[in-house]
Amino acid sequence: MPGTLNVLDLVHRSCAEVAGLHAEHVRIDGEAVSQLAAELVAAADDVRGAVRGLPLPIKFSSLEQELTLLALYHLLDFGSGYDKQLARLSGGRDARETLLYGLIGLHLGGARLDHHKLK
Repeated sequence: MPGTLNVLDLVHRSCAEVAGLHAEHVRIDGEAVSQLAAELVAAADDVRGAVRGLPLPIKFSSLEQELTLLALYHLLDFGSGYDKQLARLSGGRDARETLLYGLIGLHLGGARLDHHKLK
Protein backbone atom coordinates (compact mmCIF):
# COMPACT_ATOMS: atom_id res chain seq x y z
CA MET A 1 0.00 0.00 0.00
CA PRO A 2 1.43 3.38 -0.98
CA GLY A 3 2.29 5.61 1.93
CA THR A 4 2.53 2.81 4.50
CA LEU A 5 5.78 1.92 6.17
CA ASN A 6 7.45 -1.29 5.10
CA VAL A 7 9.14 -3.72 7.46
CA LEU A 8 12.57 -2.11 7.01
CA ASP A 9 11.19 1.34 7.89
CA LEU A 10 9.59 -0.11 11.03
CA VAL A 11 12.83 -1.85 12.07
CA HIS A 12 14.80 1.36 11.47
CA ARG A 13 12.34 3.41 13.52
CA SER A 14 12.29 0.97 16.47
CA CYS A 15 16.10 0.64 16.50
CA ALA A 16 16.50 4.43 16.50
CA GLU A 17 13.99 4.69 19.34
CA VAL A 18 15.79 2.08 21.46
CA ALA A 19 19.19 3.64 20.73
CA GLY A 20 17.81 7.04 21.78
CA LEU A 21 16.33 5.70 25.00
CA HIS A 22 19.59 3.99 25.96
CA ALA A 23 22.13 6.44 24.54
CA GLU A 24 24.47 5.94 27.49
CA HIS A 25 24.79 2.23 26.61
CA VAL A 26 24.54 2.33 22.80
CA ARG A 27 27.16 3.58 20.37
CA ILE A 28 26.73 3.27 16.62
CA ASP A 29 29.97 2.93 14.68
CA GLY A 30 29.31 4.73 11.40
CA GLU A 31 32.35 3.20 9.72
CA ALA A 32 31.22 -0.34 10.60
CA VAL A 33 27.70 0.45 9.37
CA SER A 34 29.10 1.70 6.04
CA GLN A 35 31.25 -1.42 5.68
CA LEU A 36 28.27 -3.69 6.40
CA ALA A 37 26.11 -1.75 3.93
CA ALA A 38 28.75 -2.18 1.22
CA GLU A 39 28.84 -5.94 1.86
CA LEU A 40 25.04 -6.16 1.71
CA VAL A 41 24.90 -4.20 -1.55
CA ALA A 42 27.47 -6.58 -3.06
CA ALA A 43 25.29 -9.58 -2.13
CA ALA A 44 21.93 -8.01 -3.04
CA ASP A 45 21.93 -9.40 -6.60
CA ASP A 46 21.29 -12.91 -5.36
CA VAL A 47 19.71 -13.20 -1.93
CA ARG A 48 19.48 -16.98 -2.23
CA GLY A 49 23.24 -17.14 -2.69
CA ALA A 50 23.70 -15.42 0.66
CA VAL A 51 21.33 -17.80 2.43
CA ARG A 52 23.20 -21.05 2.77
CA GLY A 53 21.33 -24.28 3.26
CA LEU A 54 17.82 -23.05 2.48
CA PRO A 55 17.05 -23.37 -1.23
CA LEU A 56 13.43 -22.36 -1.75
CA PRO A 57 11.62 -23.66 -4.85
CA ILE A 58 9.43 -20.55 -4.95
CA LYS A 59 9.32 -17.48 -7.16
CA PHE A 60 8.68 -14.41 -5.03
CA SER A 61 7.02 -11.26 -6.33
CA SER A 62 9.38 -9.01 -4.37
CA LEU A 63 12.62 -9.05 -2.42
CA GLU A 64 10.70 -7.97 0.69
CA GLN A 65 8.40 -10.99 0.37
CA GLU A 66 11.39 -13.34 0.16
CA LEU A 67 13.22 -11.71 3.05
CA THR A 68 10.09 -11.85 5.21
CA LEU A 69 9.72 -15.58 4.64
CA LEU A 70 13.42 -16.20 5.32
CA ALA A 71 13.32 -14.06 8.47
CA LEU A 72 10.29 -15.96 9.76
CA TYR A 73 12.00 -19.25 9.04
CA HIS A 74 15.11 -18.29 11.00
CA LEU A 75 13.11 -16.78 13.88
CA LEU A 76 11.00 -19.93 14.19
CA ASP A 77 14.07 -22.16 13.81
CA PHE A 78 15.36 -20.90 17.16
CA GLY A 79 15.90 -23.87 19.46
CA SER A 80 16.52 -26.31 16.65
CA GLY A 81 18.95 -28.15 18.89
CA TYR A 82 15.95 -30.19 20.02
CA ASP A 83 15.50 -31.65 16.51
CA LYS A 84 16.33 -35.22 17.56
CA GLN A 85 13.59 -35.22 20.20
CA LEU A 86 11.08 -33.66 17.82
CA ALA A 87 11.90 -36.08 15.01
CA ARG A 88 11.38 -39.03 17.33
CA LEU A 89 8.00 -37.68 18.49
CA SER A 90 6.73 -36.62 15.06
CA GLY A 91 7.41 -39.79 13.11
CA GLY A 92 10.69 -38.74 11.55
CA ARG A 93 10.11 -35.23 10.21
CA ASP A 94 12.48 -32.78 11.85
CA ALA A 95 11.55 -29.27 12.96
CA ARG A 96 13.27 -27.54 10.05
CA GLU A 97 11.41 -29.60 7.49
CA THR A 98 8.13 -28.95 9.29
CA LEU A 99 8.84 -25.20 9.41
CA LEU A 100 9.75 -25.11 5.74
CA TYR A 101 6.62 -27.00 4.67
CA GLY A 102 4.45 -24.75 6.83
CA LEU A 103 5.96 -21.49 5.56
CA ILE A 104 5.83 -22.62 1.94
CA GLY A 105 2.18 -23.57 2.47
CA LEU A 106 1.40 -20.15 3.95
CA HIS A 107 3.15 -18.42 1.07
CA LEU A 108 1.49 -20.50 -1.64
CA GLY A 109 -1.88 -20.05 0.08
CA GLY A 110 -1.53 -16.29 -0.16
CA ALA A 111 -1.38 -15.67 3.60
CA ARG A 112 -0.16 -12.24 4.64
CA LEU A 113 3.13 -12.63 6.47
CA ASP A 114 3.51 -9.02 7.57
CA HIS A 115 3.34 -7.49 11.03
CA HIS A 116 -0.40 -6.80 10.71
CA LYS A 117 -1.26 -10.47 10.27
CA LEU A 118 1.34 -11.86 12.66
CA LYS A 119 0.46 -9.77 15.75
